[in-house]
Amino acid sequence: MNSIIFILTVVVIVGFLLCPSFIIWWFAYLWMPANYKLPPYKMTLLCLLLSFLTGMALNFELESGAASGGVAILVLSLCWTLIMIPAVTVIRYILNRSRSHGAT
Repeated sequence: MNSIIFILTVVVIVGFLLCPSFIIWWFAYLWMPANYKLPPYKMTLLCLLLSFLTGMALNFELESGAASGGVAILVLSLCWTLIMIPAVTVIRYILNRSRSHGAT
């Protein structure tokens, strides 16, 4: 029973830490044209995965132990979000442009 409560607590904390990233992806979904829309849930989870991989690759030394892991997840997921939105938009633009030129 204690392990279930611990896992639920971790999931809730990570969910709160991903809220800013999700909000940014949601607004990008609302404001972009239909050709450029991406699902905010999937993109937020991708940013979470990339933040974990970045943290493991950089081998962070967390000063206050596991408590500062949340801040690292928050910052890295926001960084990946702010990198991925323009990158995915440019890639989609190039793909759509090449399809439209190939069709004519």
